[in-house]
Amino acid sequence: IAASGFWGETEYQTEEVSFNPSLDHGQPDPVYTAAAVEKGSPGDSGLAEGSSRLVVVGNANVVSPSGQTSQVAADFTMASLNWVMNREALVGISPRRPTVFTLSVAPDKVALLQTLLILVLPGLAIIVGGLVWLRRRA
Repeated sequence: IAASGFWGETEYQTEEVSFNPSLDHGQPDPVYTAAAVEKGSPGDSGLAEGSSRLVVVGNANVVSPSGQTSQVAADFTMASLNWVMNREALVGISPRRPTVFTLSVAPDKVALLQTLLILVLPGLAIIVGGLVWLRRRA
């Protein structure tokens, strides 16, 4: 994670480099720099036994000893460790926590909805069914 004052520049070919929030990747979003390499032949099971894997991360704050690691950093760390230990089946992103939504409906609207759902819709289904039945009998 990049420290404050650093960002991911997108227009690096220009003369003057400056932070533009609409274009550049940076604060408050963290910028991760990492590389993963594998020695050996990952496609051949006979040669993969002697292969080795390495993940290098550009900032040690990805895993914070204070326990204030973000969910993205924790997912990245777990995915990296699982990949290094040849456990690709466990590499993934944890699901988001569900958001609880509440719907406030006025009491008169609740009564209208109850009438609509309990009486009107079943009544319409019975009427349409009766019309279809009469039409087929004729």
